[in-house]
Amino acid sequence: MNEPAQQEAPVLPSNYSTASDTLARILPALRNYRPPSEQMDDLREQIRSTLAALYKVSGPSPEALRAGKAAQGWLSAQPRKPQPTHVFIAGLEAALRELRKFCPPPPVLDAPVATAAAYTCVPERGDPRAVQVDLEQAASVLGGQMDYYHHDVGLRDWACHQRPGWQRIAHLVAGRHIGLLAVVSPDELLPAADAVFPGAPWTTADGVRRWLADQGVRLACVDEVLGTAGTAGGC
Repeated sequence: MNEPAQQEAPVLPSNYSTASDTLARILPALRNYRPPSEQMDDLREQIRSTLAALYKVSGPSPEALRAGKAAQGWLSAQPRKPQPTHVFIAGLEAALRELRKFCPPPPVLDAPVATAAAYTCVPERGDPRAVQVDLEQAASVLGGQMDYYHHDVGLRDWACHQRPGWQRIAHLVAGRHIGLLAVVSPDELLPAADAVFPGAPWTTADGVRRWLADQGVRLACVDEVLGTAGTAGGC
């Protein structure tokens, strides 16, 4: 009678490791991961701002108009099955690159203009547009040009790193796309006082400022800047 064959133990790859240092390398990538839907939203937003700059040009060339028309089509397009999402994202990126070829270079100014983003977190049924003018003005006082607008609704009790709108801001900061962030008050960036959020990058207003300063981003607060428009301002 033949004895049952013994199953061999699986052979692990030589670089396989369960050590904690492996997890330490993986976790930052997981935290920075953005779903394809967010990547598409960001690319569409960049296409819109680039189109706005293109149409300010007096008498754009036929090639520029064709690039603009093609980019306009991508704003409402959606991935079609079985087209992989990453292929669609690559199409958005290609349209943006082509569009940027025809945009005028930024003007040379005596004082540098910082690319700014606006962020606000409003209560349920609140309208973020109600504070948009104030955010733009606060950014302008500190030499900022508003290019990005993001917000969250009804999430003031959440830590920033858990809010979808703020995650888009964090992506802009990490990519060095902005040098100025306009908010109504630093309080909008703080979680509820009685809540504990493991992994939160800050829990105080000073922590907010330090984190942004480390990324090279200046904070423009409506509550402070517009009250000190004639001075250095900022928070």
